[in-house]
Amino acid sequence: MSDKVIKFIKNNLSREVEDSIKCINGINGVQNVVCLPDISLKEKYKGLGYKIDFPSSTAIIADKNKIYPQLNARGINCGMTMIKIGRDQNDKEKLAKIEKIVLKINKGLLYNFFYKFHLPLVDKYNLNKKEMLEVSEQGIDYLIGKFNLDKEIKKMFEDGGRCAMQKSIKDNKYILERWLNGPKSLIKKFGRNFSGNHFLEVQVLDKIYNKDLADKFKIRENNIYIMYHTAGYGLESVANKDFCEKYIFKKEVVGVDDAEEKKLTMDLYSALMNFSYAYRLMTFIILRDELKKELGDIKVELITDVPHNTVRESEDGYIYRRNSINVYKDKLSILAGSYNSNSYLIIAGDNANISNYTADHGSEVLLNSLPRKSNLIIKRLLLKKGINNFLFRKKVEVNHDNAMDNPAVSLLAEKNIIKPVASFRPILNLKYN
Repeated sequence: MSDKVIKFIKNNLSREVEDSIKCINGINGVQNVVCLPDISLKEKYKGLGYKIDFPSSTAIIADKNKIYPQLNARGINCGMTMIKIGRDQNDKEKLAKIEKIVLKINKGLLYNFFYKFHLPLVDKYNLNKKEMLEVSEQGIDYLIGKFNLDKEIKKMFEDGGRCAMQKSIKDNKYILERWLNGPKSLIKKFGRNFSGNHFLEVQVLDKIYNKDLADKFKIRENNIYIMYHTAGYGLESVANKDFCEKYIFKKEVVGVDDAEEKKLTMDLYSALMNFSYAYRLMTFIILRDELKKELGDIKVELITDVPHNTVRESEDGYIYRRNSINVYKDKLSILAGSYNSNSYLIIAGDNANISNYTADHGSEVLLNSLPRKSNLIIKRLLLKKGINNFLFRKKVEVNHDNAMDNPAVSLLAEKNIIKPVASFRPILNLKYN
């Protein structure tokens, strides 16, 4: 394996992953590849027009001569948000109310009957066609203005929740007409979709790893936390056929080298980044409004938002993070478990520069290889996709996965790539089945 590969793994890479990494190393301009503990090759997007795929839990650093759209993971700015609720985690009455509030994130059979036929009922959280373009260009700034939010919330988002664009998205020759028309499948479920590998969890503090950092970020034992994983769309969602056939749906890796084409490409990325930042902020707004309605004058804070699958321009080139996250010294990031297991708040460690300030976004592959059942119980709410009604709703209880020794967290902390701040145990999760 080339010295351009920086590995933070315990076991040997599979032959398929090794071959894929060698392919990346052969791409003109690639400087190094960071392999993180949960690395795997899923190849799950080949049926969507993609001809090649590369491993998850990696960061690929390439020079500025070209942009390689095929190097980014498909779900641009798929990400996670954590909010803190000022209530006692042992208050069973309040927890029961929170369960009802969580179900209101996607209301009623009637609403979803109309949604199924792309004629959804309207509420104040829906976007219209014009607002679709506003959030694509302004990110969370548009929602801050519309819902009169404190601008301090921008500090909880990377990029302040808004990626700059060279020109209006309407003037981009590669923009997909459907995106400009505000597809109902996006704007009428805005902030409310938990299908695929997305979910919403109610959590409680499980363990503090660094008291000074926990105090700094105001992580408290008696609070209830909600973490959700949602948003994120592929370039083919925003880019037209010309762009996709030219730069994405190829059997070989193709770079964008023309200066004007690179600007247009980065603007497509920015539109997806901005849309997803706003998407997760809308989830927060919906939850905040419902929590205050049910529980009265309660403090609800968004404490961090963490994007996955980003393309960043740095002084040295472009960093393509594939199912991985950026970590910071002064901002919390989320390293999640796998649906039934603990999640972690982390910051950058003293050696984070070695991994280009990159960590795993989760540890599903590693955790699935470990025996980890505990006696603690998690309530799980399974909703039939598109229908939230008691006739189609399933409530089950499952064992918590005892992930105190999360291997990704342990290995990255041992190398001082990250500093764990605290772990959180799920007590309720919601997902579409």
